[in-house]
Amino acid sequence: MSLAIFLTIAGVMIFAMTSALQGNTLGDLLQLAMIGGIALLMVVLCGGLMWGLDHFTMRRLMDENRRLQEQNSPGEHPPC
Repeated sequence: MSLAIFLTIAGVMIFAMTSALQGNTLGDLLQLAMIGGIALLMVVLCGGLMWGLDHFTMRRLMDENRRLQEQNSPGEHPPC
């Protein structure tokens, strides 16, 4: 679902940028700047989302690893 939304937005942005580059008016230049700003915002938001998800996942993984190491430490629980 998210891939379909991304491809749709990317297609619309490419179409709008192509039409803006073909024109010679100030409105076309403003349209190109607006699309570039939206693209930059999307890249920054996706990067922040990926960083946050990586940070959250790494923290959970480290906590579980620490819990398993404490649970399986050889000094506290000798094998039966």
